Amino acid sequence: MRATPQSRFANITVLGPGRQVLPDSFVQQSWDLTTRTYLLPRCLTGDGKCEAILSDLDGDGTPEILVFALPTGAAAAFKSAPGGRWLFLGSVANAHCPGVRDALRAGKFETVTPLLKEIEVNQQRLRVNSECFQ
Repeated sequence: MRATPQSRFANITVLGPGRQVLPDSFVQQSWDLTTRTYLLPRCLTGDGKCEAILSDLDGDGTPEILVFALPTGAAAAFKSAPGGRWLFLGSVANAHCPGVRDALRAGKFETVTPLLKEIEVNQQRLRVNSECFQ
């Protein structure tokens, strides 16, 4: 089944304090037209269920959206762009680690600086994605 704006709204639960909701422009976007749809949580392109958080990851005062497939699977980050479009920033690493989903549901998360600096090469960022800490 192909996702619709109505199914996205129904299938994505926003976590966190207050009564946050996904922007209408996010659920209206045709995610199945995106290149590399295999990287996206299934709730954006099909009939999967997801959870999401809104958090300002880059300090610009506008929250980005992180979407996590349920019960496990793809997790991805998105940023608003001019014209009401949303850009896929990339996959979210370590969303599968023990305790992560429970902490997100409890609102126990914060933005922090990376443990390791990135290396820029030919306008591309190289970073180390750490594994789950046990």
